[in-house]
Amino acid sequence: MNKEFWKKFDGVQPLNALQMKREIQEKIHKATQSMGWQEKLQYFRDISKNAPSARHRVF
Repeated sequence: MNKEFWKKFDGVQPLNALQMKREIQEKIHKATQSMGWQEKLQYFRDISKNAPSARHRVF
């Protein structure tokens, strides 16, 4: 890839996957900390049903 290609990405902030994982994990923890296991199961089913990848499932 040449310099012209990389100029398209000038100013783009680098992706910090670990920070993103921790923020998502904290959000889920706060949302589910007072739930029983059945409520947590339903919570994860609901959020996975609405996930962008859900439309690609084959099962």
